[in-house]
Amino acid sequence: MTVDRLVSFVDMPKTWLSLAGAEIPHTFQGTVFLGEGTEPEPRYHVAFRERADERLDHVRMIRDARFAYHKNYMPFAPAGHHLAYLWKAPATAAWEQHHRAGKTDSVTGRFFRPRVSEEFYDNDHDFDNVRNLIDTPEHQARIEIMKQALRRKQLELYDSGLLPEKMRDRRAAQHNLTIYEMVRDKKIYPLETYLDAADLALTAECQKSGYFCEKNVKQR
Repeated sequence: MTVDRLVSFVDMPKTWLSLAGAEIPHTFQGTVFLGEGTEPEPRYHVAFRERADERLDHVRMIRDARFAYHKNYMPFAPAGHHLAYLWKAPATAAWEQHHRAGKTDSVTGRFFRPRVSEEFYDNDHDFDNVRNLIDTPEHQARIEIMKQALRRKQLELYDSGLLPEKMRDRRAAQHNLTIYEMVRDKKIYPLETYLDAADLALTAECQKSGYFCEKNVKQR
């Protein structure tokens, strides 16, 4: 059996309870994608990368049935953070050695290089997300729609990742709040302001050097 629709991990608990005929708590997010209780397919799937084992990262992604928009809040960090567990695999170490020897190209070596701040892919024609279309003129309207949709989702879900982990913990403790409570207080955690500041920082990075938003995009 295949499911021909957008499905997120967050959909699964709700779907399993629905299939079992159990009561679904109102706090559950997501949509039911199987069985008699199937709900309408959402327009977007939202994903993120925050902590990767002992490394920190900050990526947000939104995709619809065809396109995917990625925002890399830490473009200076490669996707291939050095993770102790991952590097136990002989293939990973061999791949890195191959890259350091100058034997990778713009695609096979991308894992070890700094990223661009934004990426946009056509999953119908480029399922492996090799060709970044962020600067392609014909996609600019769609990119803007998805950027705004991502921002709305970040606000809706109270994205807590706009502060470093330890700063987030200290601020919540200072106010005797859980992080869940803290991020819902606009005075303590002004998310809209943080999103604006992050966007400005990424733009300034481009204006300063052109490295992330021009050079790397062309290499990709």
